[in-house]
Amino acid sequence: IDAFNQLSIAKEKLSPADRLVYEILLIPYYKERLNTIKFKLIFADNCNLLNAQIRLVNEACTFLNHSSHIKELLEIILSVLNHLNSTPTHRILTLDDLSKVC
Repeated sequence: IDAFNQLSIAKEKLSPADRLVYEILLIPYYKERLNTIKFKLIFADNCNLLNAQIRLVNEACTFLNHSSHIKELLEIILSVLNHLNSTPTHRILTLDDLSKVC
């Protein structure tokens, strides 16, 4: 705004684009208003992108939940941990324990 006010050129002699910028700068809270317009313009695209990413995460979770190979891998990990933790004072870990940790 200060740069426009310090211009020695009359506002009427500015190019249409410069005149528009000058007029926008005179609007109260123009930055907040422009940010609101930008938010409204990109909101739908951001929602669509987020929904697609959520779908991918849900598909991955469903795959992992129903995968017998993952279950076997977790059972092997638990067996190794239980073997390493074989002192009589410690209890044996189960698949439920591992899922609570993750």
